[in-house]
Parts: sequence; C-alpha cells; structure tokens
Amino acid sequence: MLRALLFTLVSLQYAPNLSNAQLVNWPGASGPTVPRRSGSITGGSRSGRGATSRHSPYSCSPHEKSELGIPRSATCVATTLKPRKRHATTSPGDKTLDPYYVDLTLFKNTLPPLQTRDWLGKLLQARGYKTGLEVGVQEARFSEILLRSWPSAEKFYLLDAWTYQKNYVDGANVGQREQNKVMEHASRRVARYQDRNKTRVELIRGFSTEKAPTFRDRSLDFIYLDARHDFCAVREDMEAYWPKVACGGILAGHDYMSADEVQKSHSGEDWSLCSDNRRHLGAVRAAVDDFSIRHRVQFLITYREDSYNTWYMQKTC
Repeated sequence: MLRALLFTLVSLQYAPNLSNAQLVNWPGASGPTVPRRSGSITGGSRSGRGATSRHSPYSCSPHEKSELGIPRSATCVATTLKPRKRHATTSPGDKTLDPYYVDLTLFKNTLPPLQTRDWLGKLLQARGYKTGLEVGVQEARFSEILLRSWPSAEKFYLLDAWTYQKNYVDGANVGQREQNKVMEHASRRVARYQDRNKTRVELIRGFSTEKAPTFRDRSLDFIYLDARHDFCAVREDMEAYWPKVACGGILAGHDYMSADEVQKSHSGEDWSLCSDNRRHLGAVRAAVDDFSIRHRVQFLITYREDSYNTWYMQKTC
C-alpha cells in the first residue's frame, strides 16, 4: 500500500507536465497506473468537457512509458476528442466568449493590444476618459460604436468637412448634395446618445486644420483621425491635434496603409495625391511612421484586422 501511495504522489507531481496526457485508474491493489493519451485535437477544450471521446488500447513504446513515468507493464489507451464548437464573440472584450479577451483595466499607464478598433471605446471607458474628438466622421458609424461602449464620455466632438474636395480621390469624397445627406444621417445616428441639453455630442462642420485652434491644448482625452488619407493631410492633422491631447491621453487614427496597398483592394482610390498636387506613396502609413520617429512616441496597430488597421499612441508629459 505504501509503495502504491508513493507512486500516486509521483504521478500527480509529473502529470501536469505531460504533453496531452491524463492519468486514469490510479494505482492500487488491482494494478498499475494506466495513462490516457489524447490523440489529434484541432481546437476546442483540451480537458474534453462537453466533448465526445473514443478510447482504444495500443502498444506504447518503453520510451513513451518512461516519459509518462509508468511501469512497463501498463497499457496505454489512445483517446480521440471531438472538440466543442467555439462560440462566436458577441462583443469586444467579452471574457466569457472571446478567447483573446484582454482585461483593459490593467493597462492604466501603457497601451494594451487591441484586436480591432471596436475595442477603443471599451479602453476609453476602462480609463474613465471624459472628452474626445473624432476628425473625419462621415455617417458617424464608428462614432456610434464608440459612444455605445463609452458611457463615461461627457463631451464628444464630431468634426467633418462634409464638403466635396478637389484632388481627393477617395470613395468618401462624394458630391455636395450627397455630403449634406451624409451629415444629416450622422446627426440622426448619434441623437440617441445626447443628454437632456443635447450638448454631450456636438457636430462641427469645417476643415480639420482650420478648426484645430478652437480646441485648447491638453483638453481632450482622446482624438481619432480619419479625415483625408494622403501623407500631407495626415501629417498636418497629427501635428495640429497632438498638442490638444491631454497628458496620458490617446491619439489614434484609421487606415494604417500606404497608397499602393489601397490600390490593390480599391483601384479607384488614390491616396498618394495631396491637395497641392504633390504625391507621396506612403500615405497614412508613412505619415504615422514619420510622426512616431520625429516625436519619439511609440504606437501600436490593431492586430486582428486584415487591412485598414487602426493605429494608436499615448501621450506622456
């Protein structure tokens, strides 16, 4: 009995370190330990909870038995598991369903990895940010996503020219009549997130660099840039709005791509063309890289988007 007990303790100590192995039929008076070795698993739970399995004995090698720490007389049993069906993620950061869940409350002073830009609102909420600005709004689809997951927001500005622009070859640059309709859609979309005084969300019509001086320096916790995508415009916007970000705040933006990358997916768009007819193939990607180097600030990009990723950086004072 003492020998069997010692064998059990040794098995329990080393079992967690065994690759895909579980111990069954603990040693006793009837015989030695029999390891259950799982077979091919393609996803699902390794523990086998909620899965069906089939067991069949096989002749394992002495070396394998030695690795498992079992007597040579033991019989190995192969187990094939049918993985559980993984549930789809219903919302960003849902720890019960999302296998890539990250606790954003742990990242108070550093930037966390974000799957998609839909996670930004949850990050703003986790940090208790109160003020924000989105530059380049269109129909406010992303604005709504932010507001839905950012209830602590007390003031959110939505700035867009809503004006047709020359030398801007982009799908968003539609005619003026259509631009007016787009602005109306944006206003209606965010109306449900207004407060009683209808001042929580404020739409501002105008060009980004012209409106930048109307915001006080270090007055905004969060700024998201998604206006023109040529190198010249993105660089100007980053330089104009970086001073407006509060200490510890976040400057972010959409479409971390170069002009040639965009051409591959949307051949009708040309992000290399600046408003003054200059050309720069780097577009958004090069502008963000350039800003990061010159200002010595690190940035991250969303890692589970195939293209048009969001970039984001934190301001330290």
